[in-house]
Amino acid sequence: MLTKQQIEQCDDAQIETVNVPEWDGDVGIRVITGSQRQRFEQLCEAFGDASQNGDSPDLRTTLCAMAICDERGAAIFGEDDVAVLAKKNSVVLDRLFDLARKLNHLMPGSRDIEKKDSPAATETDSGTS
Repeated sequence: MLTKQQIEQCDDAQIETVNVPEWDGDVGIRVITGSQRQRFEQLCEAFGDASQNGDSPDLRTTLCAMAICDERGAAIFGEDDVAVLAKKNSVVLDRLFDLARKLNHLMPGSRDIEKKDSPAATETDSGTS
């Protein structure tokens, strides 16, 4: 069995390098940390309530900000940079979001933004079958 110390010392970062021709270079997309995942899931849960009053969080750009990194896995953007990143090319952000979602197992049917909008969730929430 692994010890606490062995787990703490393990470099379990997973990074995929992506060429972004629109930005003339490469960026890394990484698996986010456990605490970032929890924060993202909290934003997803708050999404439904906030979207009804027009104050929904920018979930796609937030995940991009959490996942975009340098070659060592260090974050390039912080949570305060979401508004800056949101002004970038939406096609690029979609590409990076799709990869971040895949690497982080945030696919339809898992605990992500797609689940809240899925037909099954809508049927359950509305009481229809």
